[in-house]
Amino acid sequence: MKKFIFYILLILTPILTSGQITLEHTVYPWTRYEFYPVKISPNETKYVVIDSTSNTFDLLNLDYTTFLSNIQLPASLNTYQILYVSRTLFDCDSSNIEFIYEAPNDANATFYIQRTDGTILFQKDSARAPYCFGCFGGSQETRPIYNTENGAKLQLFSGVGLFRTLEIYSLCGFLIQDVFELSRNLTLDVNVYPNPSIGKLFFEVNWQTNDSELLLCFIDTSGKEIKKHKLTSQKRIHEIDINDFSTGSYFYKLTDNNQNSKSGKFIIVK
Repeated sequence: MKKFIFYILLILTPILTSGQITLEHTVYPWTRYEFYPVKISPNETKYVVIDSTSNTFDLLNLDYTTFLSNIQLPASLNTYQILYVSRTLFDCDSSNIEFIYEAPNDANATFYIQRTDGTILFQKDSARAPYCFGCFGGSQETRPIYNTENGAKLQLFSGVGLFRTLEIYSLCGFLIQDVFELSRNLTLDVNVYPNPSIGKLFFEVNWQTNDSELLLCFIDTSGKEIKKHKLTSQKRIHEIDINDFSTGSYFYKLTDNNQNSKSGKFIIVK
């Protein structure tokens, strides 16, 4: 009886807040839906809403209006997981949304990469994407997709039992960095984000220098200097428009008056 009274009091107790915290939206019922944010491009964040009872999912804008709805998955999949949603990660065609889903509890344990228009880009039975934090009690982190200097790679466990192998696939695009991944680089002198980008870059400069100005140069893969910008050293974050850049890899070089420099690489995807 005491436990029952406690639950009633818990329900009736108002939410108290003195900060600027505002309820935006309620997802209901939680037992039916999964809900989480995903970056489908450097400048686009959407919400994924999965309805497990109808084997469909929706994409919502940040104001919770519908972006895409009733994206159908095979009815035979009684349990599935949507792993990645993107514009250009798998086929570099930004006119369609593409996504990974897998059904590890299905009889064939099929792994799919599919467009929202229904086109299957990749399908493999007896396969699943590896994922773990602190694997085997250590500090290892494993994710299915990761960026490298040679593009994004997909890892898949293929097969069953002792005959299972790890397969590595190269992908067309690059994995969009999320806030967590960017935050791990805050100790660097220069942070560049989003990377890859579709037309705008932010340079966060934590470089201690006595010069009032810094020179930012952009260089293509042939070594040709293609653009210059002068940055005020007192300003920490600089927004740079690169809409005139073509898809591909580029380098930047940030130099002070004493010819001390910092350099790095970024990717343009359109």
